[in-house]
Amino acid sequence: LLGPANKGVLSLLTVMLVMAVTLGRCGLGSAVIYFGGRRPAWAVIFNGGLLIAVIGAATALLSLPVILLSRPQLLRGIPLAGLLWVAAMIPVLFAFDYFQSAFIAILQVNRRNLLLLLHPLVQLVLLAVTVGVLRQGLAGALFSLSAALVIGVAWSLIKLKREVAGRLLRADRGLMKQLLRFGMRSHLGGVMEVMNSRADFLLINFFLGPAAVGFFSVAVNLGEVIWRFPEAVVLTLMPRVARMDADQAGAFSPRICRLVLLPVLLFCLGLLLLGRTLIRFFFGASFLPAVAPLLWLLPGFAAFAVWKILAGDLVARGRPLIYSATAAAAFAAMVLLDLWLIPAWGIAGAAAASSAAYLFASVLIILMYRRVTGVRLGDLLLAKKSDFRLLRESFRRDSLPDR
Repeated sequence: LLGPANKGVLSLLTVMLVMAVTLGRCGLGSAVIYFGGRRPAWAVIFNGGLLIAVIGAATALLSLPVILLSRPQLLRGIPLAGLLWVAAMIPVLFAFDYFQSAFIAILQVNRRNLLLLLHPLVQLVLLAVTVGVLRQGLAGALFSLSAALVIGVAWSLIKLKREVAGRLLRADRGLMKQLLRFGMRSHLGGVMEVMNSRADFLLINFFLGPAAVGFFSVAVNLGEVIWRFPEAVVLTLMPRVARMDADQAGAFSPRICRLVLLPVLLFCLGLLLLGRTLIRFFFGASFLPAVAPLLWLLPGFAAFAVWKILAGDLVARGRPLIYSATAAAAFAAMVLLDLWLIPAWGIAGAAAASSAAYLFASVLIILMYRRVTGVRLGDLLLAKKSDFRLLRESFRRDSLPDR
């Protein structure tokens, strides 16, 4: 209903919001998950929440002039009201992002999942009303996104408040310093990971305009469904590895990596065969230019699934610098390739650049992970019969075993 141009504007505004939060959150999500298994979890969550509230407000104030100064170049064609909306929503997205990590830190993954289900369901209902029925276009889409985020934050606060009822919580400067110190070590990795998947939206807009961003965003969002499974696995892997010794983690994480890779490859094959049909069905014939970039993205998306598993393991082991370094290397490669390939190949060039960068990062983290753990390459990538036997047993018990 929005069409390629307004879809591109919506994607760019969302990217600006996500990037502002990613740049400002100081790795506190990873820090809360790490320390949640080593210190009193509720004290960690409370003090992390105080930090994120202050940082969110400061980021909103600082981002506004930066966003406005970027408008003539990287944000051409973006309405001023939309840019002001980005600044206003930054503290809300900070809270929404933080509560996901808080639920993981206290091993309440189901509530984290409910939060991430609640948000898109509310947004979809509101989109149907504001864009589909009332025909409010881009303004309706932005209102729907805002309301869904606010409702998600309110729901999280209610759930966490019930959990902490009767607990004595206080501000702890020492704990805050520890959270920030650890978080900053993983912060670069978190920034670079988001930049790897979203910074090319800005470069595409610079070279080709909002409509091209609209096509590219469809390809990226469809392809990123590949990552939902490994990302879900990482959410349960990190707090478990943080509670394991090196030998236990060395047996656990490679097995998880092997088991994740097979369904990821099958899903890539499905998108290769059905991508054009899915885009036509869900978005309409006007979005068929998204097919070519989707196909270019698939190899990199498959490889980056391995990166996500190993990066989560290394952060949980207390080695966030490897995560940051490999993500930064991928970002540098992507930008250099984007500047070369977008003018030559358009959005297909942007997709090829992203895919090559993801492959590069995945090779780097495999090499570094093997150096840290001594795990063989085959143990990371090739599934074994014992893995499937254990998987069948775990499904029967309806929980992932700790072995």
